[in-house]
Amino acid sequence: MDIFGGQIDPSQFIYRPYKYVADFSLTSLQLLTSQSVTLRGTEMFFAILRTMAVGVLASDGVTAVHWKTQLYTSTSQRYNGSGITNGNDRIRDECFWGTASRPYVLPIAIMIPGSSSILLDLENLASATVNLHLVFDGLQLFPRGQAPV
Repeated sequence: MDIFGGQIDPSQFIYRPYKYVADFSLTSLQLLTSQSVTLRGTEMFFAILRTMAVGVLASDGVTAVHWKTQLYTSTSQRYNGSGITNGNDRIRDECFWGTASRPYVLPIAIMIPGSSSILLDLENLASATVNLHLVFDGLQLFPRGQAPV
């Protein structure tokens, strides 16, 4: 299996590094569902290779906090799960998000169609308002012959 999960032939594409960034604010113990990061739509695919995040308390902007995430696409493809017996598929931030100095490197790229969105369920584990800054680092893929915009 290649870094594209055997889904496409990388030789048929040109690519360019790109980051999608999203900011969210969650109140005490809040669960936000279906939060969208819309792709530009100029690429045929966006390959997520690394994730980075910062979560801080809104009150002081410094204290690190924890949250849970469920990642899926607008085509309902889910990228993490807890198995048959547990209904909560959200995973803790330490297991999926890295930092700018130590990004979380995915074991295989997550391919997102360019005309769709990255969707997230975000659950605040703190009893205070939390501000999240999330970064999806990867590659925009364009069919050969189509110039990147």
